Amino acid sequence: MYDNMKLASPLGLGQEAVPRVSQACRPLGFWLFAATILNLFLAGGNGFGSDIQYWVDWTRHMQLVGYANFGGNYPPAYIHWLWLVGRLYDLLGIMPANDILLRFLANTPVWLCHLAMMGVMARLMSRRHVGDGEWNGLMALAALNPAILIDGPIWGQVDIIFSLWIGLALLWLIRGHYLLLVAPMLTLALLTKFQTICIAPVLLPLVWTHRRSQRLWAGLLLVVPVALLILMPYLRAGSFDLMLEQAYLQASSMYPVATLNATNFWYLLGLNDVHHSRFLFDIARDAKGAEKLFTAQYGGLVLFALWSLWLTVDGFLHNRPERHWRNAMLSTVGFFLFLPAMHERYMFPAVVIALIAAAAYSRFILHALVITVLITGHLLFVMAPGIGPHTPYVLSVLTLLLAVGMAVRGTPDGLLRTRWFNQHLGIWLVVCVTAWAGMLAFHLDVAVEQRERLSGSMGWIDATLVPGRHHRQSWGDLRINANVGNRPLLVGNQAFSSGFGTHAPSTIDIPVPRSARTFTAQVGVDAGAPQGEIAFEVRVDGVNVWRSPPVRGEEGRLFNVEVDVRGKGRVELVAHELDSMTADHANWLNPRFLTQPLATAGAQTATGTTRDEP
Repeated sequence: MYDNMKLASPLGLGQEAVPRVSQACRPLGFWLFAATILNLFLAGGNGFGSDIQYWVDWTRHMQLVGYANFGGNYPPAYIHWLWLVGRLYDLLGIMPANDILLRFLANTPVWLCHLAMMGVMARLMSRRHVGDGEWNGLMALAALNPAILIDGPIWGQVDIIFSLWIGLALLWLIRGHYLLLVAPMLTLALLTKFQTICIAPVLLPLVWTHRRSQRLWAGLLLVVPVALLILMPYLRAGSFDLMLEQAYLQASSMYPVATLNATNFWYLLGLNDVHHSRFLFDIARDAKGAEKLFTAQYGGLVLFALWSLWLTVDGFLHNRPERHWRNAMLSTVGFFLFLPAMHERYMFPAVVIALIAAAAYSRFILHALVITVLITGHLLFVMAPGIGPHTPYVLSVLTLLLAVGMAVRGTPDGLLRTRWFNQHLGIWLVVCVTAWAGMLAFHLDVAVEQRERLSGSMGWIDATLVPGRHHRQSWGDLRINANVGNRPLLVGNQAFSSGFGTHAPSTIDIPVPRSARTFTAQVGVDAGAPQGEIAFEVRVDGVNVWRSPPVRGEEGRLFNVEVDVRGKGRVELVAHELDSMTADHANWLNPRFLTQPLATAGAQTATGTTRDEP
């Protein structure tokens, strides 16, 4: 019954294919709806930490300035979406903030790519006549995949976007279809994330296989208009050089350690907190000559080069589709395993490649399951403190049990075979779009209500929730409710659930809410950095109003901050390094603005009323 199905689009979701999928008792629409609900619901969670602040700052820049002087260290393709979001904020008459609305909007392309990946998988499985059990099992693993959901809607990362482009390019090369689109698709992936280079060892033998294809080489001509279309806003604004420098040329220099949180080869050697230029066998000494090959920086490049060489040669010697899919997974895993400066999510493209490969060949179902578990574990390694200790584990276990159970035992009678589940795909897509619009309206109301509450309530405002924050620091990323290493905030033997984790020297610039009268906090060096030594300082509208004595991590001491901010504009939280920058992990704990109603705030300020307790 599938022999006469025609592929009406590169994604395989042609008009003729949709009814056939429904007639086969395979409710693609149901799984798309399940993935939609999970993406939209989880996008309102609190697992983004500080990373969503990048989307806030960049969206605000796009809204107010556009592409001029834009220095975000991210390739341009996704930034165009933030430009559109900025236009939406203009239409609504509000400013971007670190709230549920922006998290929801930033995640929308992730949700769409998630659905597109499932559509590709459905087409591949339908063409090879898999049973209902395997079909629904793989669709369940794709729709409910914990690695995809944690990386995307919960955390706020956009790795699935360029991973899907990589997966499609591999699919077309391996099958010899749509070769005209391969080069433009890889260009789009590269302009979405520089990590696209992770599959280069697999591309070489595949391109050689199709070297006589005129369509493949004609696709190179399409690279120019695709690249110009994506880069044109930067070229017109005169910020192309800045984007190139920040997003590509300096990308690796952002991470001055062998690895941050990734449990890869360097983590196993205990070198995750060591500068990547240190000599591996004597970390107290600098590598200067040929021994640089034994540093994480150069040794990692050599290891990955050898790994890539093996995969490239293997692809030439064993020119089979299954071999190329396997090598693509291995190349992605090796990229994460051997290179320094990896984050825990840099193996993520492997899960998308594995799912597409499993849809094309049943033998890769186990690969998809194992890779899902591995990547989920890496994500939970950092994310669990931010999203609750139990939810991710439960999500992972239930998803895997459901996928394995359905693949092994088949679909239980009556569960997904009813006519209600098997309506035409268009009906489900309308429901998905309706759900997105409804959630957008809901999140908009919640965001507006939250901002009104922040601007005029009696009590206190958590400074980590105040929109409009800017920061700069020498190493790592600013963390919210976690230390700079994305671990729980801990000073001495006391743990804190709220605060900023940074690394000296650093400055956190926070606008003062209109109703605020006092800023309070506690400061200390994180317990995980006993050798750190820092001086903390608070500035109000550029004036130094409070400074701590030298604070040493080994002492585990806390210092209280309390400054008057009535009628002020901004508060700057500054951490100064003393002696050296080694392990200067600075914690600003329970940072709060004490508030009063706006009406009484003006009266008290005018009459000179002294501060009282809330």
